[in-house]
Amino acid sequence: MTLVELMVTTSILAVGMVLVGRALLTASTALASAEHRIQAVQFLEARMTQLQQGARAEGGVELGTKTGVTELNHRPATWLLEVVPVQFESPAAQGPSPQQPTVRLTEVRLSLSWQEAQRKQDVGLVTYLRQQPTS
Repeated sequence: MTLVELMVTTSILAVGMVLVGRALLTASTALASAEHRIQAVQFLEARMTQLQQGARAEGGVELGTKTGVTELNHRPATWLLEVVPVQFESPAAQGPSPQQPTVRLTEVRLSLSWQEAQRKQDVGLVTYLRQQPTS
């Protein structure tokens, strides 16, 4: 083996090792990002379950917008809850029958935002709940 062959082989191995190292770094970053998204979805599902249980107990959910801050994997994350009424459009010929009372629904949107790797990340859930009767 000559010195030139040895240097070419070493260079090829070095380039291969750099590429493998970059692939491992990319995979590690993707795994961390996926873990953060899973934690965010778990937080939103728990919060949504609380809202659904409260709506069942109180006969509906209150309209409005609320925000708050929580911690997601040692990073601050902002959650946003939006409860808006759902507008139904029914044909003029058909009206609610006396046997079927009109159910008033609300769209409940719950989202979580956080900063990761100099990019804003968002996860959201949407469900429909019975609107709280007005007094």
